[in-house]
Amino acid sequence: MKLNLRKVAIPVIIAGVIVYGISKTGKIKNNEDYNNINQSEVQEVTNNNDDAIIDMDSLEEQKQETPIIEETQEEVKVNNIDGIEIQTKKVIKAKTAVNVRSNASTEGEKLGVLKSGDTLDYISQENEEWYKVKYNDEVGYIAADYSELTEETKVNAEIQKMICFKNDSKLYNNMSQNEIINDIPKLEAAEVYAESNGYYLASVNNKVGYVKKSDTQDLKNTFVIVDISDQQAYLYENNELIVSTPVVTGKLSTPTTKGLHEVWLIENDRFLKGDGYNVYVDYFMAFCGGEGLHDAEYHTHYNKDGSIAFSHGWRSKTSFGGELYKNGGSHGCVNMPYEATKTMSEHIRIGDKVLVKE
Repeated sequence: MKLNLRKVAIPVIIAGVIVYGISKTGKIKNNEDYNNINQSEVQEVTNNNDDAIIDMDSLEEQKQETPIIEETQEEVKVNNIDGIEIQTKKVIKAKTAVNVRSNASTEGEKLGVLKSGDTLDYISQENEEWYKVKYNDEVGYIAADYSELTEETKVNAEIQKMICFKNDSKLYNNMSQNEIINDIPKLEAAEVYAESNGYYLASVNNKVGYVKKSDTQDLKNTFVIVDISDQQAYLYENNELIVSTPVVTGKLSTPTTKGLHEVWLIENDRFLKGDGYNVYVDYFMAFCGGEGLHDAEYHTHYNKDGSIAFSHGWRSKTSFGGELYKNGGSHGCVNMPYEATKTMSEHIRIGDKVLVKE
């Protein structure tokens, strides 16, 4: 399920460790405390694809040449609903960390790297293996195996509010309900641009139409949306997008609990302990029992004189997003990169909502 979440009037396509009965918590008072941790216990059971980009190159090189497909570059489509302009364009979305190259070959120069969930404007499909995209005002190419063609919608109006759905619902093309655009599952989220006669004009999964107000509830103030399908998390404050980051949620056998939760505990510099693991995190924000948002990226802390204090974490910068969670996910928590977690911790307070949807 995809949610078109964004800053006010700026388009963005949207998308741990479960600590049941935490046995003990502790602050790190000195390096010795951390060094006493058994490093084999710190490594959570995971199939992190730390070499995703390298593996991508080797796989690409094994493929044979295929005929060039005729270019199908399309312009932005413009629609108008009740005086609100809606623009739709095709984009390429990264399914995992993937290289952007100067030509449609693994021999092409690496222009940059996209993180899981990043998008670029679509130009055409070069062949069955490569998409042509716009990258920093240049032409670039992305391997089709590690990306997907999708649509991005921009609504030229300010977001009035954010909502989520209390039950399964419908997206209609008008308030007469005579044409259904899409089914909407319970817990889906949406942006509202106008309201009238018991309906909202809203954007849901990159489709714009009308939804019944009675099927929804407001998401107010500061809240987080965790999208399991997209493996993304978003922090909003007063309808403005503050953080957008790839994550790793609970694996299939221990999934992150779906629902509209509240943050009930916030702690820094602590251990998460459970059956087979004992890990230190800088930031922990619990929202459903022992499930919480926390950092998991391997990084180093430094002393004031620049010397290394200690390092911790178990996921590389590229080991978030994609399908890592299915077999290499958490025990239920939401694993996040360090900087994204730090920023969230500066905004989130006890009682703020966390919507976990799929």
